[in-house]
Amino acid sequence: MGYIDRASTRRERMRIKVQHNNRELGPYSPAELRLATDAGRVCMMDWCWNHDDFDGVMTVYQVLCEGRLSAQGVTVPLLPEEPRPRRGGSRQAPINGGADPRARSREANEADEAARAELEDRRRRINLELLNSRTKLVEERRLLSLAKEAFFQDRSRLEADLAHMRDDLARAREALGEERKRLADQYKRHSRNVAAFDTLRRKTLTDLGEERQRLKDEWHRVLESERRLQREREDWAAARQAAATASQEDRRQAAEEQKRFLETARRLNAEKAELEERWQSTNEKAEADRKRFDEEQRRHAEEERRLQADRQEFEEYRRRVAAEFDHDRRRIEDERRLLAHSRRDSHPTLPKLKEEPRDEKYFGRILGLQGRVSFEEIKRAYRFAAIRCHPDKLQDMHPELVALATSMFRELNEALEFFKARYERK
Repeated sequence: MGYIDRASTRRERMRIKVQHNNRELGPYSPAELRLATDAGRVCMMDWCWNHDDFDGVMTVYQVLCEGRLSAQGVTVPLLPEEPRPRRGGSRQAPINGGADPRARSREANEADEAARAELEDRRRRINLELLNSRTKLVEERRLLSLAKEAFFQDRSRLEADLAHMRDDLARAREALGEERKRLADQYKRHSRNVAAFDTLRRKTLTDLGEERQRLKDEWHRVLESERRLQREREDWAAARQAAATASQEDRRQAAEEQKRFLETARRLNAEKAELEERWQSTNEKAEADRKRFDEEQRRHAEEERRLQADRQEFEEYRRRVAAEFDHDRRRIEDERRLLAHSRRDSHPTLPKLKEEPRDEKYFGRILGLQGRVSFEEIKRAYRFAAIRCHPDKLQDMHPELVALATSMFRELNEALEFFKARYERK
C-alpha cells in the first residue's frame, strides 16, 4: 500500500483569491495567504476560492488548516494498487521450499476472487460518489457565479446610492451653514436690542433712586417742621396756662401767638399737600415706566418665540440662547420686585426714619405684620421677606440694588433677633 500526498503538491501550486470587506484580494499562494493573515490584511473567516480553476468556496481558516496538516506530514492514504497478472508462462522458483503457486487450494482462489469483487464494487461506488460530487460542484459553481454577479450589481447600485447620499449631505451642510449664519446675525441684533434696553433700564433706575432720595429729604424736612410745630404747640399750651392768671395784655399776646401758630399750621398743611401731589406724580411716572418695561419685555418675549421657531434644527444652540434669555428675564423680574419693594418702603404712609425708636411696631412694620401674631407667623414672614431680598441672588444686578437689598436683609435679621429675644424673655 503506497502513500502519495498529491493534494499537498496541488495546494502548493494553487493561487487563492479572497473576499475581504467587499473587495477581492489576491491571488495569494498558501504561504502568502498565511503572511497576509498575520499582517491583518485578511480575516480568518473571509471566503476564498482557487483562482486558477474554481475548486469550491472555503474559509481562509479551512485552507490554512489543511495546509498546516500537509506541512506536518499528515497524508491521505490512497487505495492499494491491484496486483497485475504476469504475462508469459515463466515460473518463479519456490521460496524457502514452498509449494508451487499453481498448487494453491481452491479455497484460496475463491477468497481472492471474493476480495477482487468486493474491491471492484467499492471502486464503483467511489466513482459514482465522485461523479455526484462533481455534478453538485458544477451546480454550486454556477450558483456562486450568479451570486457573485448579483453581488457586484448590488455593490454598484449601493455605490451609486452612496454617491447620491454624499451629494445630498453636502447640500444639507451648505444649507446648515447658511442657516447658522442667519441665526448668528439675528442673535447679534437681538443682543444689541437687549443691551439698549439694559442701558435704558439702568438710567431709569438711577433717576428713580435720585428722585426717591430727594423725596426722602423733603419728607424729613416736613417731619422736622411737624416736630417744631409740636414744640410750638406745647409752648403755646404752656403760655395759655400762664395767660389764665395773667393780665389782659397777656391774653392778647396769647391770641396773637395762637393766630401765628394757626398760620404756621396752614402753611405746613399746604406744603404737605404739595409734597403728596409730587409723590403722586412720581408714582404715576414709575407706573408708566413699569408699563413701558412690561411692553418691552413682551416685545422681547415675542421676538424670542419667533427665534425659537427658527432654531428647531439647532437644539444645542437654542438651549444656550434660551438659558441666557431666561437668566435676563429672571434678573429683570428680580429688579422689578426690588423696585416695588423700594417704592413700598419709600411711601409716605410707611415712614422709615433713623430717629424712629426700634420697638415692636417698627420691626413688625419691617416684616409686614400688624396686630398680635405668634412667633411662627413672625418666622414665616421673615423667611418670605428674606427670599425676596437676599443679596446672594442679586450679585449680577446694579450695585445700588445690591446695597439696598443688603440693608433690607440686615434690618430683617435685626427684627428677627428682636422678636426672638422678646419671646424668650416671655
